[in-house]
Formats: sequence, C-alpha cells, structure tokens
Amino acid sequence: MTMRGASAEALADLLEALGQASGSDLARVGEDLFAVAEVLRAEAGLRRVATDVSTDRDAKSGLVRSLFEGKVEPTSLDLVADAVRRRWTATRDLADALEHLGVVAVVRSAGSSDADRLADELFGVHRAIEENHDLRGRSPTPPGRARTSGPWSAASSRARRCRRR
Repeated sequence: MTMRGASAEALADLLEALGQASGSDLARVGEDLFAVAEVLRAEAGLRRVATDVSTDRDAKSGLVRSLFEGKVEPTSLDLVADAVRRRWTATRDLADALEHLGVVAVVRSAGSSDADRLADELFGVHRAIEENHDLRGRSPTPPGRARTSGPWSAASSRARRCRRR
C-alpha cells in the first residue's frame, strides 16, 4: 500500500497512536478495524462524509462514534474517530489505512512468543505465491468488492453485524 501526501502523514500518526494503545486486546482491535474498513468500502455515502474536508472534524468524529459505539472496542473507536478527523488524499485511503492498522494490530497481538511462527507462515505464503504462476498478480479480492470469505471472514461477519445495528 502506497499512500502519498496527507494520507501518508495520517497513516503514520495513526500507527503511532496504535503503538501507544496499551492494555487493549489487539486481536479484537484488528478485527474491529477490518470491519469498519469494510463498512466504509460498502457505504459510499459514509465514506464521502468521513473524508470530506469541508465537513467539520468534530462532526465527523461524532458521527462515527455514534455509529460504532458499543459495537467496537473503545481503542478501536478512538482510532477510527481520530482517523476521520484527518485529511485523506483519496477517499479510499481511509478504509485502506484502517485495514493496514488492523493488520498491524493482529500481528502485534501475536506477541513475541508467536512472532517467529508468524514470520515463518508469512514467508511460506510469499514463497507459495512466488512459485505459483497462477497466484501471482491475482488479488484475493477484486477491486471495489468487499471480501466475504477467506481468512478475514470474521471481519466480514462483524461488518455485517455493525451495519445491521
């Protein structure tokens, strides 16, 4: 993922905020961030409002707090509220950044005891893709379509629950 300008700055600041989140269940935070990213991708109106620079930052933050409060962890809610207060170069960058934060949170939740195992698994996946010409260049999710199955299906089901509430 390559972000430029305001989006790159916003992502860097959010990564720092995630790093300071102590005492949180980072695996749950990661799942929450995946779910919110999926909701933003599925709901164009919400995505436009959340990234509109002409909309008051406090209003955007209040909107996402009212939508997701009680549905996601407080740490996740704070990160999302912080994210919508920031400037984004492209509207899709907000959801991409939240998904990236989700990945970082899940990886950090593995802790140092599982870090070697996680690194081995990621290396194995990388090698499998490199060695299989059919897998190279294929995206697990076509652009513009929400992921509905696969390793992050829990995030998909959580996003559906968030939309229903």
